Amino acid sequence: QRRLDDRRLDMGEHVWTNLSSALRPATYSRAVRPARYVAMASIAYRLARVAAGDGVAAMTAHNVNEYDIAAGYALVRAAGGVLLDAAGEAIVLTGDPRHRVSACFAGARDAALALAQNDWSTLEREPRRARRVSLGFPRRRDGRLVRAAGCLLGQVIGDSLGALVEFKTAAQIAQAYPQGVRELADGGVFHTMAGQPTDDSEMAIALARSLVRQGAFNKEAVLEAYRTWLQSRPVDVGTTTERGLLGQHTAESESNGSLMRISPVGVFAAGDPARAAAIAREDSALTHPNEVCVEACAGYAAAIAAGVGGASREAMIEAALAHASGRAREAIARGAAGTPPDDFQTHMGWVLIAVQNAFYCLARDDFESGLVETVGRGGDTDTNGAIAGALLGAAHGRDAIPARWIFPVLSCRPIDEAGALRPRPMDYWPDDILELAEALLIAGS
Repeated sequence: QRRLDDRRLDMGEHVWTNLSSALRPATYSRAVRPARYVAMASIAYRLARVAAGDGVAAMTAHNVNEYDIAAGYALVRAAGGVLLDAAGEAIVLTGDPRHRVSACFAGARDAALALAQNDWSTLEREPRRARRVSLGFPRRRDGRLVRAAGCLLGQVIGDSLGALVEFKTAAQIAQAYPQGVRELADGGVFHTMAGQPTDDSEMAIALARSLVRQGAFNKEAVLEAYRTWLQSRPVDVGTTTERGLLGQHTAESESNGSLMRISPVGVFAAGDPARAAAIAREDSALTHPNEVCVEACAGYAAAIAAGVGGASREAMIEAALAHASGRAREAIARGAAGTPPDDFQTHMGWVLIAVQNAFYCLARDDFESGLVETVGRGGDTDTNGAIAGALLGAAHGRDAIPARWIFPVLSCRPIDEAGALRPRPMDYWPDDILELAEALLIAGS
């Protein structure tokens, strides 16, 4: 039911490119602007995604065997698209399985032609960047991976969605977004790209990469990763977090800065809530040693570990209650019993608001409605969104997340060439979040 006829390389469109394009982000970002690109293996798969309406074009700038594109050729043509070679001429299949096509730019006519007209020899002029995640074969294909990917995607999506309206009241948000904040977009308080993390998810990504590199929670390595992040001039940083990383701990602070980053621990310790809770306590103490923060992180990470391990929502709540104590446990119990926080505005950034809201959403909402409602309540919307999003993603899995929210994350590369107003180092980009989720599972096991 989707047609490619009148689409172009416009803002909000996606081009599906070869996997190695992620290592030359400047060249590919310039070539597809103002659209953005998703790096994915298999030209046949990319052609099918475009024919299904998930992008404006698919491409490879390299020679490709005719038989690799034959089925995709039929699909794209049936959807009203074209397939062009390196010279911008229509590809004609010969039927010879040994025949190679000079390149393949496929999809909406205007988009395919614009891509073919690029000087792709410039690819070799941009040095290939180092891979951030290396995965061997065979790749994982199981329920844990679906939940793990859902968790990390939910983290970034909730963060990016909430960043559009951070610090606004519920009334202000309702006036500006009568149907709720439902689309990832460029802009917001920090002038970020659609799908771009703020401090919440950048710290979570830094933690995830450290867990993958070390194969364990190494307190010194994690602290160094956080300090390196702080030195990168992030778009935002909380006072308690900054002071903690500088060795000036604020023991009385009950802010949400450790809870917002802790979700990768649940993926790393999938199926073992006790292990997740123990690591989460150590991580929180690096910057947020207050018992309320430490116990909120413990219960929350335990729930995610249970969820990624395959547990039901009820069992996730049980895991959280079993591994949290004190006021944090009480807040989790209130949320799980169906009571949302009374006030999201007066104590913005309070960890008990975030954790109570997250478990309120877990007990009653699907992924999309939970995030839309969380962001619509105002206050510290990006952090509340990230925390609720990761928990909901661990419960419902990747398949419950709307594609319109996934693609901006996979195509988010905050770099000048992509038009980013707040460029960031590659280590904090979310474009490899699916691979990072898989690597976390492998490292944790």
